[in-house]
Amino acid sequence: MRRTARLAGWIALSLVLILALAACGDDEPEPDRPAASDSTPATPPPPAASAPAVANPPAPDTAATEESTPEAGDAALDLAVYAPGLHARSGLTIVRSTEWTGDATGAFFAEVRNDTGELLRAVEGSLTVLDAEHLRLSALPLSVLLNDIPPGHSFFVGDVFDRPPGAAATAIQLDYQPADAPWLDAFYDLPVTIDSQAPAESVPYLVRGTIENTSGRDLVFWAVTLVALDAEDQIIGLSHAVVTPGTPDRVWPAGAAVPFEAPFPALAGEASSVASVLASAAGYAPLD
Repeated sequence: MRRTARLAGWIALSLVLILALAACGDDEPEPDRPAASDSTPATPPPPAASAPAVANPPAPDTAATEESTPEAGDAALDLAVYAPGLHARSGLTIVRSTEWTGDATGAFFAEVRNDTGELLRAVEGSLTVLDAEHLRLSALPLSVLLNDIPPGHSFFVGDVFDRPPGAAATAIQLDYQPADAPWLDAFYDLPVTIDSQAPAESVPYLVRGTIENTSGRDLVFWAVTLVALDAEDQIIGLSHAVVTPGTPDRVWPAGAAVPFEAPFPALAGEASSVASVLASAAGYAPLD
């Protein structure tokens, strides 16, 4: 009797072991993940915004046909259809503008006025080169080297760009960031004296002169922009001048007149077309 009970117990234990081994066999072991190494590509971070988003972007062309999906790995391909022309956010008044096309280069220059009624922390935008179907070929940022732009103040923006093969038009966007309060103490319309202006060996045009700090404050940074005008007062060139205060701490002392040099890297036309030059100089000091 005992022997029969013992035999039954061994049979039951054997069945339990057999069932357990069958269950384990159904679960395949998960392969080990390779350890991270210098050769393992990391997930790229999302692209950082280089300019504020335009509040009123050009409306897409609804008549355009749907394009095919880009190949995998070609995420940079932009299939959006752009509306050609100049698109400025409401409140930015275009006083005058120039769009010029050369053989391999193009140019856009504009004088813009702040008619928003607000203090603007910054004005930025972009210039997109389009093909005949208004798809993007290339793009470059447009920046205004000014902060805390007061209502009613005019400023200049623009650049010269390479025209890739197939370029047929441009889409230009200008936007702004309003400011609740000044960031620095700003002084505009500092007096500028132009001593010389002429074509140069290394650049199409070069302007030299002096700027006087009449703000009554030591300035910690500044922005000086010059534009070349043709006989019809249209902008055909833009340059950001290099100012050298000549002090060890690079602070521009109150009352000091300092020299500047403004090379024009390119012109929308020939150097002989330059009839006059306008300068806009601003300086900034810490708030009291």
